[in-house]
Amino acid sequence: MRRGFTVVWSGWQGDVPPGADRLTARFPIIPGITGIVREEFIAENTGLLGDSNIQELSDERFVGTLVYPVADPDGATLTVRQREGDPRVTPAGLAWRLVDDRHVEITRPSEPGFDRGAIYEFIYRARDPIVMGIGFAAIRDIVSFLRYETKDAAGEDTHPPGAGFWHLAERPPTS
Repeated sequence: MRRGFTVVWSGWQGDVPPGADRLTARFPIIPGITGIVREEFIAENTGLLGDSNIQELSDERFVGTLVYPVADPDGATLTVRQREGDPRVTPAGLAWRLVDDRHVEITRPSEPGFDRGAIYEFIYRARDPIVMGIGFAAIRDIVSFLRYETKDAAGEDTHPPGAGFWHLAERPPTS
């Protein structure tokens, strides 16, 4: 940074929940469209991004935040598996209920064999999808701007002399 470089951050994924100083992107939704969605929850308190989608209620229950609102709970299913390659099962005690259209409360199975790293898969009919592909366009546009534009919207130089900018396809200066 002492050589005049700038770091640019850009959000590109529209389903990252806000909070913890995370960079997020907000994209448009398409109201009225419905479709089947599959979401996975691993409730093990790792401190990673996925933990922000889960609220532990007790050793037996947690609430998962859904990316898309539920359009119709009829036909929704919940399964669990210990590892990614294991078969999906519905053991005794595994249950779910909607808290609201964006949250599902999950009761862990009473059968042994599923620790806190188990993968819970909730499949449901959702509505109002986010236009996720727009994130790739956002990255394309910011890279294009940085590479080709010489002035920003305020008329300021984007590549002032001596600022240390180089094109993405070039090697950085070695001095």
